[in-house]
Amino acid sequence: MKRSFHIFKPRIQWYRLNFIKAIAVFLTLFPFPVMALVGKSFLSGDFRCNVISENEVSIEAVNNSLSGNITIPSEVEGYKVTTIATFGFGGCSNITSITIPEGVTSIGNNVFYMCSGLTSITIPASVTSIGTSAFTTCSGLTSVAFAENSQLTSIGNFAFEDCSSLSSISIPASVTSIGDNAFEDCSGLKKAEFASVESLCAISFGDALANPLYFAKQLYIGNSKVTQLVIPESVTSIGDCAFVCCESITSVVIQGAVGSIGDYAFAGCTGIESLSYAGQNEPSFGEDAMGAVDNLSAVSVTPSYSSDKWGGYPVDMNYSYTTLSETSSQEVNIFAKGKNIIIENADNEVFVYNAQGALVAHEKPQTRVVIATAEGGIYVVKVGGKVTKVVL
Repeated sequence: MKRSFHIFKPRIQWYRLNFIKAIAVFLTLFPFPVMALVGKSFLSGDFRCNVISENEVSIEAVNNSLSGNITIPSEVEGYKVTTIATFGFGGCSNITSITIPEGVTSIGNNVFYMCSGLTSITIPASVTSIGTSAFTTCSGLTSVAFAENSQLTSIGNFAFEDCSSLSSISIPASVTSIGDNAFEDCSGLKKAEFASVESLCAISFGDALANPLYFAKQLYIGNSKVTQLVIPESVTSIGDCAFVCCESITSVVIQGAVGSIGDYAFAGCTGIESLSYAGQNEPSFGEDAMGAVDNLSAVSVTPSYSSDKWGGYPVDMNYSYTTLSETSSQEVNIFAKGKNIIIENADNEVFVYNAQGALVAHEKPQTRVVIATAEGGIYVVKVGGKVTKVVL
């Protein structure tokens, strides 16, 4: 037996050595302290921090007795604060303002639920998502500001529900989806601002109450109120509820061939009196896409348009428009009538070019200039430094 033991002893030592090496490698790859801390919590002043990775924590209030102006730290005991936990400050009704640090990427569900004393908040550029009911019943909230170059992409269901004191909201260009009822009962809204028409048309709204326009009624693009809406050629589809209940719009020009107009896209836009469409084929229309647009009697289309209807409206084969956003003065009036381009109050020489860039007319300054064209199409009119595109 002794001899047998000596025979196997080197082999046992070899296994023991390799086992120790394996443990060493394991601890190097998966340090025990980190594994032990993930999922654990610790207190830091008024906050509870929850370890979510090797160097990150989510943060929440220890209790709902916090009051006044609260600043959330960007780092606690060597951990970066990247998330505000679910119900993190819920019920803290005495908080009046909160500073969220750059580096936070997520505002969780119900984070500021029923913070009725909260009056203002700035969302840093690093935040990419706002969770369900994040600001529900923040009835004192009057100001929500998004930092420049915001990376926000999604706003959750009921996110700003019952924020009845909120009078305006500016949605960042980066936002691609807004959940159901996100602005339900935001009855104080008077202004809904979007970065561009393109970004607005591309947002996926969960329903009509997801769009702040439902209550605001007034659309602003880049801080300018929109009454004459121009949808550029780059837009190929208009999303569900894109302009729902917007009462500030009186005319719509769709410059390109839009393939689809979503559910309730223009529903309740009672101020629209004229609409021009440049496409050759009728787009597809979602449910009630043009519902209750009662002041619109007909749609102006190009002579090459292939149908006698547009969204249920009769068509007028006399399509024309002036791209108002490209006209720098309202004193010079440029419009089309039949195959004529009319320029009123021309304060400089008039140059007219066709779509190929060839000069087709040149007139001196005068009160009224009539340019007769041989055929329909796109023309560019230049009066001094003012450039306007006209479609016949």
